[in-house]
Amino acid sequence: KRAWLAAAELIMAVSIGLVLMLLCFGVAFGDEDETVDHSVESKIYRDFQTIVPCFRLVNGTHQIGCSASASNTRGMVYYVPDAPTLHSVLHDDLPHSPYIVMLEPDLFNNRTNLVELKASKNVNGVIVRNDLSTPAGLQSFSPQLRCPNEALINDSCKAQEWNPFGNELSYFDFGDFPIFALSSVEFEMAVECYREHNVNFTGSNADFPLCHLEMTADMFVAKSTEVCFRKGNVPTFYLSGSNFCDSLGDQNVWNTLFEIDKGSNNMILVATKLDSSSFFPYLSYGANNDVSGIATLLAVVDVLGRLKKQNVLLGTERPIVFVFFHGESWDYIGSSRMEYDMQRNKFPYDIDGKSETEREKYPPTFGLDNITDVLELSQLGIQAAPGTAPPTFYVHDHPSNSSSLLKKALYQFSGGTVSLSETTASTLPPASIQMFLRQKRDLNAVLLSDYDKEYNSRFFGSRYDSFENLAGNESLTDTTPVVQHLKSLATVVSKALLNISGPVWNTTAKQGVDDIEADSEFVKEVIECFLFSPNCSLFRKVLNNITAQHFIDVSTPMSRYVTTSSVQNNETVLVFQLLSYLTGTVNKTTCESCLDSIKRAKDDNVKRYNITWMQGDVGDDSECLCVTSYTHFHDAVSPFFDDHQLSNYSTWAESRWNAVTMRMYLVTYALQEVALFFCGLAMSAVVLGVAAQCNIKGSSLFQCRLITAS
Repeated sequence: KRAWLAAAELIMAVSIGLVLMLLCFGVAFGDEDETVDHSVESKIYRDFQTIVPCFRLVNGTHQIGCSASASNTRGMVYYVPDAPTLHSVLHDDLPHSPYIVMLEPDLFNNRTNLVELKASKNVNGVIVRNDLSTPAGLQSFSPQLRCPNEALINDSCKAQEWNPFGNELSYFDFGDFPIFALSSVEFEMAVECYREHNVNFTGSNADFPLCHLEMTADMFVAKSTEVCFRKGNVPTFYLSGSNFCDSLGDQNVWNTLFEIDKGSNNMILVATKLDSSSFFPYLSYGANNDVSGIATLLAVVDVLGRLKKQNVLLGTERPIVFVFFHGESWDYIGSSRMEYDMQRNKFPYDIDGKSETEREKYPPTFGLDNITDVLELSQLGIQAAPGTAPPTFYVHDHPSNSSSLLKKALYQFSGGTVSLSETTASTLPPASIQMFLRQKRDLNAVLLSDYDKEYNSRFFGSRYDSFENLAGNESLTDTTPVVQHLKSLATVVSKALLNISGPVWNTTAKQGVDDIEADSEFVKEVIECFLFSPNCSLFRKVLNNITAQHFIDVSTPMSRYVTTSSVQNNETVLVFQLLSYLTGTVNKTTCESCLDSIKRAKDDNVKRYNITWMQGDVGDDSECLCVTSYTHFHDAVSPFFDDHQLSNYSTWAESRWNAVTMRMYLVTYALQEVALFFCGLAMSAVVLGVAAQCNIKGSSLFQCRLITAS
């Protein structure tokens, strides 16, 4: 009995000591930094925060992109700095596989390397350094198709290979093989772990522990969009409905300088696209792909908007409609949706069944029958022969409409600072205007681009389509060549549009078409905001003091991947605000008064115009610019997701996933792991045995004596 009592007292003393020790550590470290995670997990694992994943997308026939296995993907860290090391990983019989390979960009940009790594039994996943600068010596990298969006414009692809640099890597199905991009800082952290623990792993006496990575990116969807939605209709205990994938899409933004009259005809539509693409979709910067067109079209709007605000331009006989299409990189989601709604007389809004009183609150319905001319601006920032003057832009038009007034006006005002040249291609390139031409073949459709028969951009559809791709080593100023080129083109387009639209001038204003000019400073600001950081003066001006807070700490460019239709992207809102500011009627008032006006218009369901509030150049937070404009959103979601029989529209959808994570940890040799495991079992058995004996003999070990008062 005394032995058991002594053992029980010893266990209690040890337990109390351990508790006191933990309390001491808590006091010692608790006040030092409460934000530091002292959990056991944080001491075992190192989590990464800057992951940019390749993820799975599906269309009507197949899947593309990457996923991790459902049980997560693990492997030893293996840094591959050069081609010989890569060859060793792929072909040598190395120990301690499988590996998570750390690749430098110059090796990653080779399609063959990635395909072979995926096929190798030695490799479970790939990490690449995410560096905004283009690797030295990299001549080209375009993971896009050689004929982008070929599924919907097959005729254009038969006649011409528009993107000769395309290796189609973005459209490769990597299956359960995760590929992440990682910031240089965290990439170096993983490489340092490799150098400290894994450099000698190939020897017979490998130095343990070894550095390992675990990658999580399990995609829910597989095979195709049809399978995704069919699978979603089968109830499960954890998912239901369409929760396996979401349609790609966002919203188009369109605007007119003046209100459209009911029954207007001979309308002019001027368009560009808002989105871009990349192997890592969230690294889609699209400097030449879309920003060059955005900057040019916004510069045109700025020119005409200034004429309106200065009361020089009172109206146009032919309405000019400015459109920014979204989702064009994924089989023309935005433009095809607009064409579809126009066919059904549901553009810009579906007002069927509404009373005449209600219809007055909406802009009038119009469609392709009301549109005569369409001008698209696309890929305008790279000259085939840099340094030559003036810059050359190519005119692509529908062969049967070569004598259109729009085309004649463009040539009329070119020359001097801009040279326009007829394309030598026999067909139209991949472009949004093709969606309108397939419904109205006699449409006067013109595309302006920087290329003739092949894209000038060697980085089309890649994360290297950045400002560096546009300007090389040039810094961004209002005199940078690309800024001057886009400004000059915007001037030509502005003059041509005014010339054919029938401008109504203020008779007291001494200004005509020949006097107008685009603003190079404005073009520079647009490029700065889209390609450097949205925390810029132009964006702050058109946002209110609440929304502007979202961009204060942002120092990198916005990705222009379209994402899913349930998400409204930042660039969509920013372009809407810019169009409102450039063309709207501005009233300086209190923020409270402006918000009241917005609420009244919303309560009355007024859609004819939009009221927005923004900070402008007002220094007082209580005052705002209340802007009334004819700027509108239009859903950019493929008609396929309304009716799955419409397979001649985009069918792209994005897989859902639980989480995308990665963590690093150390793994010791197998014998030590087994020894630790059995030691733990033995200790548990001893503790359980002592506890059981204490429980069985508790009455004799811990006797309670009743003390009575004397």
